[in-house]
Amino acid sequence: MTPPNPHPHFPSIQSPLAARLSWTVQTIREAIARARFIDPAKTRLIVFAFYRLGFLLKRLDAIVVKWQAGTLPTPRPARPRKPRPAPPDPDTLTPEQRLRRIRPWSQEGITPREPRAQAWLVKLFQPTGIAHAPVADFLNSPDCLALLRDAPQAGRILRPLARMFGIQHALLDLPKRARKPTPKPEIKPQSRPRDARDLPGPWHVPRKWRLEIPKRNWNGGDRDWEKSG
Repeated sequence: MTPPNPHPHFPSIQSPLAARLSWTVQTIREAIARARFIDPAKTRLIVFAFYRLGFLLKRLDAIVVKWQAGTLPTPRPARPRKPRPAPPDPDTLTPEQRLRRIRPWSQEGITPREPRAQAWLVKLFQPTGIAHAPVADFLNSPDCLALLRDAPQAGRILRPLARMFGIQHALLDLPKRARKPTPKPEIKPQSRPRDARDLPGPWHVPRKWRLEIPKRNWNGGDRDWEKSG
C-alpha cells in the first residue's frame, strides 16, 4: 500500500503519517474558512485555530521524520514548576489592564490564548465536528500509537489537537495534579429564633403589641368561612 500524498496546501510534508493527517486538517480549515462571527473575540479565536492546525501539522511532521531517522533527542526530565505570583489588587489596575485580564484577546494585536476546555473548537463552530471521527481514528492507528510510545514529545503536539474535538486518549491524558486540601471553616451552631419577627430591627414590634389574627379554615361544602376556634 502506497503512503498517502500530502495535501496540495502542505507540499513540505515528508512523512507518510503526517501526510495522512494533512487531508483531515485541510478539511477542518475549509470548514473554519466559512465561519462568520459578529463578536470580534470569537473571530480572532477561530482565525487562531486556523493557523494553529497548520502549525501543529508541521511540528508533527518534523518529529516523525526525526523519529524514523533515529535522531530524535531524549526527552528532558520535567522541571519543578515555580509557584505562581499572587494576583494584583483589582483596585490598582487601570481600565485597560482590567479589560485585558477579563478578555485577553479583546485588544488588537494580542494573540488569543488557546482554551483549555474539551471540544472547544466544536463548541465554537459546530461544523468542525465532522473531523471528530477522522482525528480519533488517526490517534488510535497503530503508527500513531507507536509514535506516542517511543516519542513522548509527540504528545505535546497531538494533545491540543485531541482537546479541540474532545477526544479522550489513554496516552495523551495527563495525570491530575495533587491539590492541597483546603481546610473547611468551622461552622458554629447558632440559636435560630422561633419567629422572624423576634429579630431586632427598625420595624421590631414587641409580641404583646401584635395583632393576633384568628385562624380560619375553608369549608368546601358551604363555600363559607368558618372560625376554627
